[in-house]
Amino acid sequence: MLKEHGIDFVVPVTFDRDLAQLSSERFLDKLCNQLRMKSLIVGPDFAMGHKRDGTLETIPLLGEKLGFTFKSVDLLKDRDDPVKSTVIRNLIAEGSVESVSQMLGRNFSATGTVVEGLKRGRTLGFPTANLEIPNGYAAPGDGIYATWAYLESGRYMAATSIGTRPTFTEGGRTIEAYLLDFSDDIYGQTLRLEFVKRLREEEKFDGVDALLAQINKDVQQTRDLLTTDSV
Repeated sequence: MLKEHGIDFVVPVTFDRDLAQLSSERFLDKLCNQLRMKSLIVGPDFAMGHKRDGTLETIPLLGEKLGFTFKSVDLLKDRDDPVKSTVIRNLIAEGSVESVSQMLGRNFSATGTVVEGLKRGRTLGFPTANLEIPNGYAAPGDGIYATWAYLESGRYMAATSIGTRPTFTEGGRTIEAYLLDFSDDIYGQTLRLEFVKRLREEEKFDGVDALLAQINKDVQQTRDLLTTDSV
């Protein structure tokens, strides 16, 4: 995605105690000397350096001294809401994946490894792929979602459940995807789920029959929605 927008490479910087103690001038000096920085572009509420000593007023002066240009740009807005990482993370946690897609310009996705679960879905006639994502990675809030599932073998429609399976009170939050028209063994494979729409909240049903009736509705709604989405 970065390459598509003309970015050649990214240099990750680990924020540690030593880095936190650097003044804005010392940090910018490192960027100029080690990365040959020629221009710095920031947002309207930007500050940097120890105790945020580098501001929109002081950084241009440092640019003149160190030899780089400086520009502050306005925040991109979606309607009246600023497009910021904090806002997007909050929307993901709420399960508002359609709003997230609007802000990102693409569907939000989560990638992980397919691991063994309790096989509850298999006994109900809806075998699911249990997705294990790395700790600290964002995942949508509890609910049922229409998703696209990506494997090495291709792209598949999937009805995905995130939550604690309250009907069975088995505890433990899981991400389980039922891939439509698919029956291969994919344990250990990398799976990417692309979230298109939140269908409903997670619910506790009175029994298995009521749960199965709702799962069938979820699967059909997913098929109808993604058939339209793929056109």
